[in-house]
Amino acid sequence: MRKLAKLRLTFMIVAVLTLVATACFSYTAYQANVDFHDWQTERPMSVQLDLSQPGQVSVPFQQTCVSAHSEGIYLDCTILDQQKQIPQGLLKGLAATITITDPAGKEVLNQNLRDDFQRQFNGQAELVNFLPFERGNYQATIEIESGVPALADHPQTLYARYNLCGMEQVPVAIYGFLACCTGVITLFAVLIVLPDVWQFGIWKQVPSNIVAEETHQTSANDL
Repeated sequence: MRKLAKLRLTFMIVAVLTLVATACFSYTAYQANVDFHDWQTERPMSVQLDLSQPGQVSVPFQQTCVSAHSEGIYLDCTILDQQKQIPQGLLKGLAATITITDPAGKEVLNQNLRDDFQRQFNGQAELVNFLPFERGNYQATIEIESGVPALADHPQTLYARYNLCGMEQVPVAIYGFLACCTGVITLFAVLIVLPDVWQFGIWKQVPSNIVAEETHQTSANDL
């Protein structure tokens, strides 16, 4: 007589569940790693403008990262010193603001562009630093009240970038570790159950005398 092999079936269920978990954790780790490398080069906003004279410009601002330790608005221009840096004091007298609003028109950021910047990235000066806000599509408006004449006739690009420190990759390590753990459990469960399942399936043969004895025992318990 055949009976369901409960232990064998249990190991099969464990193997399937941990295999699914391994796939989910692996994909999440992979996607987190892809996102991190995308954020390194991504520019939520980029606009060519003229900071040498008063004016105003509005551009889309697409926010995709909320885990960066900070975010900055940078100026890229062709006026550089011997160290390939924007000279300190070049922007002295600049009076300008950047305002970022959500689709409903609510302000999420309103800051002045610094004329005494302290931080540079690859020869590009950080004029604004702020904490990342929620993902979504926003509108950025740069208003220049007083420009810097020295910038006239020099190409300028104002752009946003995420300031990443590497901690943003912690989810990659966490989900990668979980994928390894569930993967090991899957492997052991498969190695234990596969030979028997391959040979006998999910059923096991039980001798007739044992079946009769179990039936008799059940009847006795019912009495």
